[in-house]
Amino acid sequence: MSWFNRISIRNKLMFIPLVGILGFAISLAFNYSVNSDTSSRLESVRDQYYPILELANTVLVVLDATAETLNSAVSAGEQDMVVAADETAAKMRNLLDKIHSLEPSRKAEVEKLRADFDSYYSAARGLSQGMISGDIDFSKLNERASEMTERQRVVKQELQLFRDGSHKLFASNISDSISLANEALKVGVGVAVVITVILIMVALYVTSTVTGNLSRIVNSLKDIASGEGDLTKRIHQTSQDEIGELVYWFNSFVEKLQAIIKDVVDSIEPLKKTSNELTSLAHESELVSSGQLEATVSVNRSMNEMFESLSENAANTSNAAEAASYANEQAQTGHSIVKDTISTINDLAREVAKAGKTIGQLESDSENVGAILDVIQGIASQTNLLALNAAIEAARAGEHGRGFAVVADEVRTLASRTQESTEEIHGVIDQLQKTARVISEVMAAGQSKAEQSVSKAGDAGNSLEAITSRVEEINVMNTQIASATEEQQQTSQFIQHAIDEISQSANKAAEGSSKVASSTEQLQNVTNRLDSVARQFKV
Repeated sequence: MSWFNRISIRNKLMFIPLVGILGFAISLAFNYSVNSDTSSRLESVRDQYYPILELANTVLVVLDATAETLNSAVSAGEQDMVVAADETAAKMRNLLDKIHSLEPSRKAEVEKLRADFDSYYSAARGLSQGMISGDIDFSKLNERASEMTERQRVVKQELQLFRDGSHKLFASNISDSISLANEALKVGVGVAVVITVILIMVALYVTSTVTGNLSRIVNSLKDIASGEGDLTKRIHQTSQDEIGELVYWFNSFVEKLQAIIKDVVDSIEPLKKTSNELTSLAHESELVSSGQLEATVSVNRSMNEMFESLSENAANTSNAAEAASYANEQAQTGHSIVKDTISTINDLAREVAKAGKTIGQLESDSENVGAILDVIQGIASQTNLLALNAAIEAARAGEHGRGFAVVADEVRTLASRTQESTEEIHGVIDQLQKTARVISEVMAAGQSKAEQSVSKAGDAGNSLEAITSRVEEINVMNTQIASATEEQQQTSQFIQHAIDEISQSANKAAEGSSKVASSTEQLQNVTNRLDSVARQFKV
């Protein structure tokens, strides 16, 4: 069965349930056929043979009931009993019709029964009706009674035969159903036994095939593992299933392993030579690393001293920069104060100029007021003269000019007072003009002094600007010096950090050299072990 060896293990294992399913399907099909036949027979018994058997028994009972009803009608002489017999006969015919509808194949028997019953009932009813009515021919009574009895016997015999036939059909179908069920049981048991035997045989064959191939693989692996380690041996491939594929790839793996072990064996001697050379180089590297470590320690010490010096320079430069910055701030503050002073003096000069102009305007206005007062004084003098003339004229008028004289006197008095007031105002204005002239002269002198103060303050501001500019230059120089010092400090820190890293690297190199020396010794040990392991295999 070479074709079976080409089937996969999965399909081989699936072959077992496939055979079982096939046998089960055959058994199921047979049982289905038998059960269908049995069901059909039982349905016929239920729906046809058993009802016909019951109807046949009922027909016999109805036949006897019909005869008894007619006999009772004759004995009682009642016509109603004949009507009841007609109803019973009709029931008899209906029962025969039901039998015919249930089993059309026995139509001839049923029609003959119906015809014989009709013949019997016609004779029996005619005889009973004649005896009840009394118009029967008694000379033929015995003959007609014998004929009726014979017909009744024939009908009853035929009904009994029909019933017996129905009973035989009923019993036959029941027996056939039982026989089919027993036969189905026997066949089912036989099929189950055959399928079980086939399944056992197939399972044994499949398992023996699979386990046989696995046993060959296990034996070959044992030979390779526990024997001389012969990697030249290969497992024989006897199938093309998963186990055959396993054998193929295992042989490929052993072939590849053989090549690797052979390469390892060939590389052991050069590896030993290389490990010895590495040991020598590791010792030399360890000596060089120790010298490098001492040199880096010395350089690191020098860089620390230089870094401390740069730190002091940076601190001094920072202090100088702070002092210059403070001087610059104070100079800028003084310059700002001078600017504010110049602005204040300028404002004062402007206010003094405004006050001078105002006082000049006041002097001019005073002169205008004096001119106006002169006019008022002239008017007052004229008014006084006119009042005097009016008084003279009133005196001349006598009694009639007396009131006018009083008014003229009052006007003259007012004119005199006005003149006196204008003279007083004129004196005040003269004094005001003198004072305004003095104040104007003082304001002019103050304005001149303010202008001189502005000029001096401007000179002071220029000096402070020059000082501020120089201080800023000094501050910039200090900043540049501080920046350069900081850069030198950072550079020295970077160099120191680099030297630290070099020192660490030197330490690591020294440690690495020690580890390399140790590793080369381990490599020699591993090489020796690898040599001993490789010699266990035959390549």
